[in-house]
Amino acid sequence: MKNKKLFSLILATSFLLASCSVSESPNSTNENTDSTQVIEVENDNSKDQKVANNSLYPEVSLSIDDAKKAFDLEFGVGDIGITSLSLDKDNDKYYYEIEGFLDNKEYEAKIDANTGDIVESKSEVENENKEVLDFTLLKDPNDVITKALEGKENAYVKEWELSIENGKAVYELDIENADDMEIDASEKTN
Repeated sequence: MKNKKLFSLILATSFLLASCSVSESPNSTNENTDSTQVIEVENDNSKDQKVANNSLYPEVSLSIDDAKKAFDLEFGVGDIGITSLSLDKDNDKYYYEIEGFLDNKEYEAKIDANTGDIVESKSEVENENKEVLDFTLLKDPNDVITKALEGKENAYVKEWELSIENGKAVYELDIENADDMEIDASEKTN
């Protein structure tokens, strides 16, 4: 009988100790989770593509031509003249923002630069005729950026915009670690 009580006591103590180690286990898991979160936070801080990839300009999956096609498809009218096109960063994601004009109507769309999804779009009547960009006469933005950043150590373009100012197509470059620049976008000039 004493052996049964002793055995029961040992068994109960074993269960008690096992439950104590189980209750400590979540704390250990939380510590591991916290460590993982710290690593993730450190990765989030180094998320900026330009620094991580040592690239001079934003790297996105969608080409400008594909963004223009998505823009035309969104409105279903085709051949909308583009008045401005930009690549902007918002909440660590890149978007093409395109404005266009056709038959007294202005069109605007925000397109995910990696998926091609239309995030926002609108159109409205515009009484004023607007100048449109002729992409066949314009420099490629990556070529413009590469040349603009020559000799500028640790500089990279965070965002850029192509638009018409005073009758000329220009690139406006938002540059990190150097002064922002405005560059003539015409293929005919250097």
